[in-house]
Amino acid sequence: MYHIRQFKPTLYILLLLGVAGFCIAAEQPGLWLFITGGIAIHAILIKTGRFRPMPRILANLITIAALAFIILQLRANLITPIVTIGQFLAFVHLIKLFEVRANRDYAQLLVVSLLLMVAAAISTASLIFGIILFFYLFLSLYCCLLFHLKVETDAARAALHLPDDQVNPTQLRQDQRHLSSSMRRLTALVSFASVSMGVVVFLFFPRGIGGGMLSHRLISADRVLTGFSDHVSFQDVARIDENQTQVAEVRVFKNGQPADGNQALWLRGLTLDTYTGDLKNFGRTDLLPWEWVRSHDGDSPEIDLNDNTPQKLVDATDTSNLFTQVITLEPTGTNTIFAMRGAISIASSGDMHVRYHRRDGVITTADPMNQAAEVHYTVVSNGVLPYHPITHYASRSEIDPRITQFARQPAVSGADSSGTPYVDLLGTPRAPPDINQRIAASMESYLRRNFTYTLDLTSAASLIKDKDPMVAFLYDLKRGHCEYFAGAMTLMCQSLGIPARVVIGFRSDDFNPIGHFYIVKQSHAHAWVEVYTNQGWLTFDPTASQDAIISQPNGIFARLTNIFEYLEYQWGANVVAYNQTNRQNLLDTMDNVMNRTASAGGQPIYNLERLFSLLQPYLDQIGSFLISPTLIGGIMWVLGLTIVTLVAWFIYSRTRLRRRVRRMGLDQLPPGRREQLARQLAFYDDLLHLLERHHITSPPNLTMEEFSNSLTFLPSETYESVRRLTQLFYRIRFGETELSAPQRRRLANVIAQIQRVLDEPTHIQAE
Repeated sequence: MYHIRQFKPTLYILLLLGVAGFCIAAEQPGLWLFITGGIAIHAILIKTGRFRPMPRILANLITIAALAFIILQLRANLITPIVTIGQFLAFVHLIKLFEVRANRDYAQLLVVSLLLMVAAAISTASLIFGIILFFYLFLSLYCCLLFHLKVETDAARAALHLPDDQVNPTQLRQDQRHLSSSMRRLTALVSFASVSMGVVVFLFFPRGIGGGMLSHRLISADRVLTGFSDHVSFQDVARIDENQTQVAEVRVFKNGQPADGNQALWLRGLTLDTYTGDLKNFGRTDLLPWEWVRSHDGDSPEIDLNDNTPQKLVDATDTSNLFTQVITLEPTGTNTIFAMRGAISIASSGDMHVRYHRRDGVITTADPMNQAAEVHYTVVSNGVLPYHPITHYASRSEIDPRITQFARQPAVSGADSSGTPYVDLLGTPRAPPDINQRIAASMESYLRRNFTYTLDLTSAASLIKDKDPMVAFLYDLKRGHCEYFAGAMTLMCQSLGIPARVVIGFRSDDFNPIGHFYIVKQSHAHAWVEVYTNQGWLTFDPTASQDAIISQPNGIFARLTNIFEYLEYQWGANVVAYNQTNRQNLLDTMDNVMNRTASAGGQPIYNLERLFSLLQPYLDQIGSFLISPTLIGGIMWVLGLTIVTLVAWFIYSRTRLRRRVRRMGLDQLPPGRREQLARQLAFYDDLLHLLERHHITSPPNLTMEEFSNSLTFLPSETYESVRRLTQLFYRIRFGETELSAPQRRRLANVIAQIQRVLDEPTHIQAE
């Protein structure tokens, strides 16, 4: 009865875990506060005895209202269907909790909680949710066992006509002694079997990869890259809020060596080469005025990626510096593949269809990455961008004459040592070979020095409205976000006949020194400029706030954050991204290991070192101990040996326990009682064994007390110790005394002291 009273506290904790897991998956802290507050109020009402179940009719009306509210949200496309179902289940949690009357309601609560966690598992691959789910599964098993015991107890009470508040004191003490440990052992046993089977199923059996609702993680609204498309518009001048949602994790290797994080990571997305101006000369209805768009570059053939097989994108002539990027990209809602400049090959662990645009080196997918799991791909870049003669953008963009006038100022575009403006040298024999680079560098420096970076342009709405935003930025505002800086510099270069384009992508300084990878967030979104020079396409960043790389914090909180990010990276790379290819690699590795072990069975033990040396290339190739098929195979071997050892130890323990039962005359007791007594009386059995080793045995016609009284030939202290142990034996055997763990340790010390006395050659032997 005592531990059945733990059912409700356990249920409260289980419900809180379920709601927390779903709210983390759906990223809805408000819902978590509301449901948690309701559960807390219910617990307080129960504790103070003031709870009264909600009428069924009222509960039904509230349920219908909640369903209507969720349907309205779904029709407004505010949330995904799975999140919709989860929200409704969360409300049902609270409604059912306040109308609970009988065990049927508790059973419904347990089922609703489980369904809520299923909805959360479909919606997220977060490590925090994985940890919550791990504890939830064990606690739910324990709660279900308590619930089953509660149902049986309630049925027994009803059959015996016992009041709910009447508890037999003897039965209560019995429950206090045995029920807790029994429940824990049963929970641990079932949990161990369940986890073992779960690992086996996860590793070796298909999980529907490639189709179906459960095989993909739904994309949440805040993960869509709203700033990434085939155009950048300047019409919306509202304040831009920084989004700290993670977009990608990137490992970078330069010529095979991992990056040290001392340099910022630049990931190119799209290039925008045409400014629409006021649309006077475009004659198209699909464009907006004053926005940057990507011009059409012809058909780009699809490239099929799978099984981590690299596909060549371009013939690389410069391979002196190769940058390998291992990228885990969150679902973004776009078809943009982000990578460092100069991509020459790409590979993916899953099936992907990409297009490589030779005109500007951009990589895109055939279809937008909507409602998909994380994308894992590897890109090798050499930093060299392609160039084609058609890439002269000055004739395409609509450029206001005032922008050209602004760009021709010597203070903006620069001058040579004699004071001659560079713009006057363009197209003349006197122009230096790198004149494009000099002009671009001067523009970059001018914008950085004289303009201010800001995300809030709401106060400047009147200056931008119905005007060219690039003109307003250069002449009136002199402040703006990175798109303004990059757009203005690109237009100034194009106005002078210099090929230039806007690049939108990410610039990240967030390096994890533990896992040696970069974290890329939505707030790292950035726009910069690429200008064609005599050295090819060069990158320029005119934005005022991007002067210096932000130094990495070194506090304990930063270290803990790095550790957690590393664990989450490993979780996503090794668990969430585990697919058929990983499974096949694991099977092949285990088969090779078993074949090598069988062939080397007659070799000396040092062949184990050779075996591990053969497996080492797998570890180096994967780059992570968790994803290594070899290590997973080793873990499976260790797990198998552990199971065999545990089974052998269990059989040995049970056999030893049965022998102890027979020696101590406990055969006639019920099975549970005799085993419990055998464990409690183990100290006395050890004492009898000790005496037998010194040829002191108990005659069959003597009781334990008579036998202990006959040992007067022993030293007085030893004799008294044996008598006290015998008296304790009787109190445990025929009374209700139980030994705690500290008491058992003290008894073991007493028996060890008796052994030391008996081992002395001067002690008196029995005749």
